[in-house]
Amino acid sequence: MRGMFSICCVSGLLSGWALCGQVFAGSAIASAMNPSAPAFSSGGYLNVAAYSEQADIGSNASVTSDVVLGGTTAASPGQYRSGVGLTSQKIAVPSGFKVSPLTGNTVPNYTFSGPVAQILGPGQFALTKGQLSEPDDEVSITSTTGAYSGSASVSNQTNPLINLNFPKYAITAEATVDDSGDVVPGDSSALAGDPVNIPAGTYTYDPSLDCSVQLNPKGEEGSARVYAVDGATFTSDSVDNFVADGEPLDQSLWTLTRYGSQGSVVGIRGYDFYLNPTALSEITFPASYLASLGSYTDTTSEALLIDQAVDDEISSLTGDISDLTDFDPFPTGTSYTPLMDGEEYADGADAAIEAPEPGAIFLPLVLAVLGVRELRRRH
Repeated sequence: MRGMFSICCVSGLLSGWALCGQVFAGSAIASAMNPSAPAFSSGGYLNVAAYSEQADIGSNASVTSDVVLGGTTAASPGQYRSGVGLTSQKIAVPSGFKVSPLTGNTVPNYTFSGPVAQILGPGQFALTKGQLSEPDDEVSITSTTGAYSGSASVSNQTNPLINLNFPKYAITAEATVDDSGDVVPGDSSALAGDPVNIPAGTYTYDPSLDCSVQLNPKGEEGSARVYAVDGATFTSDSVDNFVADGEPLDQSLWTLTRYGSQGSVVGIRGYDFYLNPTALSEITFPASYLASLGSYTDTTSEALLIDQAVDDEISSLTGDISDLTDFDPFPTGTSYTPLMDGEEYADGADAAIEAPEPGAIFLPLVLAVLGVRELRRRH
């Protein structure tokens, strides 16, 4: 699930990223494998969307989409190409930084671009998850404009040699820019959403997450984020419409964001994990884990302690520089109990990369380095 252009070694905090070998593209990649319970493996409409633009070309110059069912490529419902049938939905791209009111950490400050290229069908979605019934079944879309490309997919990762009755579904969003030459201003982005309806019960909660941002020192910004949302935290609309409603991440169950910016001299990068205090009515952590966090007086202070613990774990693994692979932010023994039978639940993944006009990235980078927040993710 990791892009072929995203492999590099990075070091240093203020002097730019040291590159191991030649880097052909900047990339941001976000992916999530759903929790292991069978209830997370059926039902729900799929959502994939992508966008790309380049200053001297335009947007969504080439759009391709694929649907694979039963190992056979099927006709793609609502396959859209440049300027035809594009939705009015917009998609987030990073643009400088702000301090998160939710966690107090530095996070990307997004702008929105569109209209996106999106596979549509009945009910504004192409397929239900139940139709991705065979290993390697997939629905995907890619938008490419010049050097920029955004791609999103939902796929069935069932391994029939292990257990066909417990399929795992993967969502992936990837954004890249070919920066082997001079970078032309533009951006690319993608999102994937995977809603389901969860029957009443208590389920093992063990998502597997990848977050990767690799940037060449040419004035690029990138962001990769994964999240989960359900009807207990997002109450203003159907969870199916969470993306269409602008992804209000303060109403997600939790969100993990990997971000970075890189100018020719200075750079900033890090992670931010947010757990919604409301989620603690459904996500139950082991008592021993909670005891290790220290004292708290309510769900808000409890959630902040968990945020800090996850940030600390990420920092110990990555130093806020490297990428996360197969990462589970929740300790062994964590469970999920929907408040209602048939609770709407969705995994989401977003990725975006942007190269603004020369010099446009310099000031927010300097402000971030000089004191917006410290580089190593701390509350």
